[in-house]
Amino acid sequence: MVKVVALYLVAAIFLLACVGCSTTTTRHYGDARVLRTDFHFSLFAVITPQYEMELPEVSLSKQQTMRFVVKGIPSDAAKSVLPTELYLKLPQKDHSPLDRENVNRKLPWEDCVVTITITALSGNAIYQETFWLKDLPWAYQQRRFFGWDATSKLPHLGSGFRGKQDYLVRVSIEKPSSRKQDSLQIRGRFFVGGLVLPTAMKP
Repeated sequence: MVKVVALYLVAAIFLLACVGCSTTTTRHYGDARVLRTDFHFSLFAVITPQYEMELPEVSLSKQQTMRFVVKGIPSDAAKSVLPTELYLKLPQKDHSPLDRENVNRKLPWEDCVVTITITALSGNAIYQETFWLKDLPWAYQQRRFFGWDATSKLPHLGSGFRGKQDYLVRVSIEKPSSRKQDSLQIRGRFFVGGLVLPTAMKP
């Protein structure tokens, strides 16, 4: 009987060690929306934070320049919360490497020319790049219900950008898409390495 109880106790402790939960908090730093998800492991009392950053969507259907302010990111998070990724939300009919029937189709957004400029609030240039969307290496993932998510890294974004707490992001659509619903969004997603103490910065 004692052995059975001991086995149940060991199993319960093992379950506590393996099964955790997650909590997500959201903050806005200027125009940037930052989500922090903490994965809690109850037995070890540690968390592995994941940060996600999103700037507002920019329509690709017309020539325009949108200006976003990122301001007040805490210094201990500024090395992780970075705008590193381009995101397109595409309809189901758009091709991807997973959709062989449509792989040779010409899509309206592919001929878009975009310039992204990042400057310090003082006006000093941090990053500027002009590119055709069709020239970027896109990774495609089919959404759960309908359509595709396409992501690509911001080209030539140097490591010198890390640690910036305040900056301006300008997205200029130089050559637009002929499809009204096409839009572009700048995002970032980062795991902060390994397991950290629960006292780490909250966004």
